[in-house]
Amino acid sequence: LSVHNSFKMVSLLLLLTLNLLAPVIATQQDPWTTLQQAEAANVMDVAISGDSKWTVYTVSKTTKSNDGLSPEATTFVQEMSQDDDLKVLSQVKLCESGCDQVVFSPLSNAIAFVENGCAYVSEITSSVQPATVVSPNCGANYSVQHVEWGPDAKSLVYSKQPMIQPPTGTARVVDDDVLIDVITDTHTPLGAFLCQSQIGSGKETCFKSPAKFGGVGMPGWFISCWPFPSHFSVMKNGLVAFTYTKDTYSNNWRNAGVALLNMTDDTSKGVASNTSFQPVTSTTDNILAYVQTDEGNYTWSQNWQVCVVTAGTADPKCYTTSEEMPSLVGFDGQGRLLYTQQRSMSIELWGLELPMGTKVPIQIKTTPLLNGPYVIGGAFRSTSHVTVNLDSDGTTRIGFSMENPNFPQQGFVSKLIDNVAQVVQITDVNQEGANHQFPQWETIQWNSSDGMVIEGILMTPQGFDPKKGKKLPLVVFTHCGPAMAVTATFMGYGSVCARFPLASIVEAGYIVLQPNYRGSTGYGKQFRLANYHDWGGNDYNDVFLGAKHLVDMGYSSLDQITHVGWSYGGYMSALAMGTVKTNFGIDLRAVITGGTLSDLISHTGTTDISNIIKSWAGGYHWDSPALRELMTKNSGIYHIENATAPTLMFHGSDDPRMPISQSFQLHYALKSRGIPVRFLTFPGSGHIPGDPNQILRVWDETLQWVQKYSNVTV
Repeated sequence: LSVHNSFKMVSLLLLLTLNLLAPVIATQQDPWTTLQQAEAANVMDVAISGDSKWTVYTVSKTTKSNDGLSPEATTFVQEMSQDDDLKVLSQVKLCESGCDQVVFSPLSNAIAFVENGCAYVSEITSSVQPATVVSPNCGANYSVQHVEWGPDAKSLVYSKQPMIQPPTGTARVVDDDVLIDVITDTHTPLGAFLCQSQIGSGKETCFKSPAKFGGVGMPGWFISCWPFPSHFSVMKNGLVAFTYTKDTYSNNWRNAGVALLNMTDDTSKGVASNTSFQPVTSTTDNILAYVQTDEGNYTWSQNWQVCVVTAGTADPKCYTTSEEMPSLVGFDGQGRLLYTQQRSMSIELWGLELPMGTKVPIQIKTTPLLNGPYVIGGAFRSTSHVTVNLDSDGTTRIGFSMENPNFPQQGFVSKLIDNVAQVVQITDVNQEGANHQFPQWETIQWNSSDGMVIEGILMTPQGFDPKKGKKLPLVVFTHCGPAMAVTATFMGYGSVCARFPLASIVEAGYIVLQPNYRGSTGYGKQFRLANYHDWGGNDYNDVFLGAKHLVDMGYSSLDQITHVGWSYGGYMSALAMGTVKTNFGIDLRAVITGGTLSDLISHTGTTDISNIIKSWAGGYHWDSPALRELMTKNSGIYHIENATAPTLMFHGSDDPRMPISQSFQLHYALKSRGIPVRFLTFPGSGHIPGDPNQILRVWDETLQWVQKYSNVTV
C-alpha cells in the first residue's frame, strides 16, 4: 500500500460520480463479482497519537492463491505532518499478520499492541523501532487478550487467557446448559488473568484478587459471537476497572459485572452487576463509566443505560441515551463521554456531557461523498471501533473508519473541537470498489399490519424505473438478530450476517429489499421491544408486507419473489416457505436459508441462548399451553406441508446458536415432500462460516440458486 500526500484530492475527483445525489445513468461495466467482494478490504482500529504525529490502522482482506482464499491483515504506522492538513509523510508496516489492541502511549513516544497472543511495545521517537515482547510466557501457554498502558506510561497492563486443552476421551458433565465446548469439541474458556509488566524488565506481576469474580473479561460472551471483548480500563490512580463473568456458561450472560482492582495491594471489589460491561475510564480524572441493562435483567431487546462513578462517590449516576444501546468510546478533553449509536441506517458519534447528561451529536465534517446515511467505526450491533487520545493540553483526537453504500471503508482521523470533527482521510484502499458504479439504493417506508411504520433499503439496477412498466424479480433479504439491523455499509462488502452478495444479485437483473423489521436496532427502545412475545408474528408481517408494498408500486410480481436469510433471517426463511402463500398471496420462487431455526420448541435446551428464548417468549414452551401453541404456530417446520419453493440451505457443523439439527429436520421434511432442496454443511464452522473459502461458496451457490429458479424477465 502506498499513500501519497495528494491522494485525498485525487480520490475525491475520481469518486464524485458516486455521490448519492448524482443522476442515475446506466453504464456498461463488468459486474461486481463474489471474488471482488471477498477481496474488498476493511479498515480497522484507526488511531492517532495525542500529539498528532503518528497514526495507525489495520487493513484486513482476503487474498487468493493456488491454495484458495486466505485471510490477511497488516497494520501500518504513518508519520504525519504537523500543519493543519495532517498530510501523510511516510508509512511503515508494524505487524505483518495484523496487530490487535493497538494503543499509543500517553506520552506519544511508543505504541503497544498484541500480536500472535503476545504484548509488544515499539518506540516511535523519530521512526518506528523494532518491537520488543513485554508479556513473558505468552503464545504457547497464555494468549494476551487486551493491553493498555500503566498509569506511569512505563509499564503495560494486560489480560492473558490460559491455553488449556481438555482431556480427550473423558466424559464431560453438563450441569447447566449446552456448553459450547461440547458442541465444538474445544475447551471451556477460562477467565483471564490481569498482569502488569514494567517495560524492559522481562518480568510480570499477575494479580490474584480478580479470580474471586471469575477472572477478567467475558469469555462466554466472546465465544458466543458477542462483539464486546470488554476487558478492562486503567485509571491514573492505579485502579483497574474490569469486566467479569462469574462463570463461562453461554447461557449465563447476565452474570457480567464490573469490578475495580487496586494494583497496589491486589484487592478487588465489585462496582456493578446485573449485566454490566464496557468499562472505560478518564485519563485526566478518576471517573469510571460502564453500560448496564436498565431493567436489571438481560433481555433480547438490549436496553442499556450509561452509568458513571466519580472519584469520592459511592453510588453511580446513570443516564439513558436516545437509542438506549450505546457503545462506549472514551472520555474527551472536555470530560465528555464519547459513544457511538445507531440511528436509523447510520452509526453516529455522540458526546454525553457530565454531570447534566446532555447528549450532543458530533458533527463529522467530511467529503460530499458521504452525504446521507453513513457508518462510523463499523456496524456489527453498533459496535464501536472509534479510538480517542488526548494531548498534554487536553486536545482531543479521534480515529475511526467510515463508509456508506457507495463509499468503501476508509480510515479517518480528526481533532475534535467542541462538537465538530473536521476529518482527514489517511487511507486509500478499495480503489476497485470506489471506481465501481454500484446499484441504485434508497430508504423506503411502508405500513405494517398494525400500522407501524417500517423502514428498509431498496436496491435496484442502475437506470431502473418502475414507472416505465418493466418489472423485475424481487429478492427479500431478512437480517439476523432480531436485535441487529441493515445499516448504510458499503455495498461491495455484501449484507450483514454472512455477507450475502446483494450487489451482485442486483447487477444480475434483480431488485433487493432489506427490511428493518420491528425488533431491529436503530429505532429506539420501544421498536426493539415490539416483537416481545411475538417472534414470527408482526415482525414476519413487517417483512412480507414490505414485499407486497413493492408489488403494489409496480416493482415486481407476487410470483417472482425469493427470500434470503441467515440466523434469525433463516428462521424467517423457514417460516415463510409454508405460510406466505396463505397469508400474503406470495408464491415464492426460491428460498435460501443459513444457520436456520425451523422449530422454536426443539431449539430450547439445544442452543447456547436458551435463556434468551425465555426472555423474548416470557417463559418456556412447557410453562403454558398458550405459549406452546404460539411457538408451534410461528415455527416453519409445522407448516412444511404447504412449502413448494426450491430451497438452498447452509449450516456450520459446530453451530452452537442454531444447532445443525434445526436444518437436518427441515431438509428431511423438504426432501420427503419431493421439493428441490440442496443442503451444504461446513465442517468446523460455527454459526457463520469464518473460512473465506466456505463463505465464498455460500455466495456463489446463492447467486446460482437465485438465477436458476427466479427468471430475470417478468
